[in-house]
Amino acid sequence: SRNFTDKKTHSQFVTANLTNSQTGETTAIQLKVSKKFDMNSTRPINQEQTAPAPKTEEFYDAPDIPTTTQTQSA
Repeated sequence: SRNFTDKKTHSQFVTANLTNSQTGETTAIQLKVSKKFDMNSTRPINQEQTAPAPKTEEFYDAPDIPTTTQTQSA
């Protein structure tokens, strides 16, 4: 996995790789890390006193992941 920062929005992402143990197929997903601190301040943002941010995030439907049952042989 690797971390990177979006230069425009300063949003932090972490990339995780999911591997299907049966097919060996690997899928990379990006997870957005929520910001706990204001970039221009060292003080934590108080969620209750901060006006809600405009909704700019987009969510995409993930491809269906087939359900697999794993059997273990002794």
